Order: sequence, then C-alpha cells, then structure tokens
Amino acid sequence: MPDNEKQIIPPEIKRRGGREETRKLKRIILCCFAAMLLFVILYFSAAPLINMIAKMLEERDKDVYNPTRQTIIFHTPDYNENIYDDEYYMGLDRSIYYRELDTGVTVAIEAEDYDSYDESVRFMVDFVNYIIAGDAESYNACFEEAYFEVEGNDEKEAFTMQKLYNILITKISETKDGYLFTLEYMIKDNNGTFRTDIGSDASRKQYITLTDKTGKLLIEKIEYATMK
Repeated sequence: MPDNEKQIIPPEIKRRGGREETRKLKRIILCCFAAMLLFVILYFSAAPLINMIAKMLEERDKDVYNPTRQTIIFHTPDYNENIYDDEYYMGLDRSIYYRELDTGVTVAIEAEDYDSYDESVRFMVDFVNYIIAGDAESYNACFEEAYFEVEGNDEKEAFTMQKLYNILITKISETKDGYLFTLEYMIKDNNGTFRTDIGSDASRKQYITLTDKTGKLLIEKIEYATMK
C-alpha cells in the first residue's frame, strides 16, 4: 500500500478505542476524587492523631525504666508498731525546726514555746504531729473540702505512725488570706502507707498553701518539688 494512501480504521476499532479513553478518564477522575477525599480526612484528623500519638509516647515514657530514678522498696507495714520503741529512731534528730525566709533564722520549736508562734506555724506543727502519730482523721481535717475534689487528691483511709526526722518548716510568704510554707522531712523505714513518692531516709520538699477564706485555716493546695 502506498505511504500516501489514507488508512481507513474500522468502526469497531474506533468504538473500542473510544471506550478505552472513557475508562481512562473515569479512572483519572476517581483517582483525583480519592486523593481529595484522603486530603480532607487527613486534614481534619491530623490534630487528634498527633495528640493521640503524643499521649501514647508519654505513657510509654512513664513505663520505661529510668536508670537515674531509684526503685523504691517499702518496709512491711505494722499498724501496731509504736515508733517510740525504736531506739535507733529515737536517736535521730526528731525536732521540728522552723525557719522564716525573711530572717533566715532557724529554731527548734519546743513544746513550751508552741503557744508563742502564730496560728499558721502552730497549724504546720500540728500537721506534722498528725503524720507522726498516724492520725488519718486529723490529717484529713487539715484540708479544704475542695482539695479532695481534685483528681488524685484522695483522703487518707489509714496509715501507720511515721518515723519522721530532719523536719523543717519554712514560711515563704504571707498574703491577705493565706500563707505559703515549705515542709521537708525524712522517713525512717518508710512503709508506703503515707508517702509512696519517696523511699526510706529520702526527702522531697512540699509547697503547702494555707488559706482562711472560709474563716478557718486549712490547706488549699500541696505541690511537690520536681524529682531529679
């Protein structure tokens, strides 16, 4: 057949080619639609997905063993133990020391000097003594009702007498309707019935906010120093 002769394409071939072009066009349209749909889904779900992943990583980090954080092993609780029968404990410094940040002076609060201190200091001394005595009822009564409405702030059902020593109460500041104190102490033979965040003979400073907005001096908030 001469090269310049026009080729005639059969109608059947033309129809088949047209159908193929239509299918290709449909596939392109479907792919574009799917891509747009995927973009919309990712756009609106990205933030929740990122938050979920971040939360999962945070939970994982909590469970991962940190070699710088010591594993706490508690002593076996004995609710019948009288801590004053422990001669070694009785030989430790069990005095309650008080320091004013303004003056920097630190003194041991003796029983005969108790009444010479203001209400806020006496409150803190009583608070410490309730812990030592294992008096959960009096301990719980030191807090505002709203304190226990915060998640994680549960009332103490019961705890043993606590062998506190190296006790230091520091008045940080005073406001119109409250005070800010820090409280530090160590616990000999900590059994975990009162504090589970520290082991025996360890200390973690507490920041205690007192308020008398209700007409009675009570603990509004307790915050803890960051563990290193």
